Amino acid sequence: MQRISSKKAKELIAEKKLKNKIYSMGDGLCELCHREPISDRGHEIVFRSSGGSPLNPFNIIQLCQHCHDKQHHLIRDEPSDDIEYLQNTVRDIRLSQGYNE
Repeated sequence: MQRISSKKAKELIAEKKLKNKIYSMGDGLCELCHREPISDRGHEIVFRSSGGSPLNPFNIIQLCQHCHDKQHHLIRDEPSDDIEYLQNTVRDIRLSQGYNE
């Protein structure tokens, strides 16, 4: 088993806390379709590999499994939403929740 650094461990804890806070503020429903319960994880709009941060509340959106699969191009007949749309949606939601940009 590989050990992780204390810095990485703190980042993982902070990431989990942020996702739990966002989860608790969203009534347990998908932040896109508002119909289905969310999956157990947040979706990063801009991936870490592309410079996104899992510690930025404006980069995390809670999605149901259907909407999450759609964003990862796993659903054939529905194109994923573009990044700008997701960013604007999350921005509006987070600002209404009291987050500052």
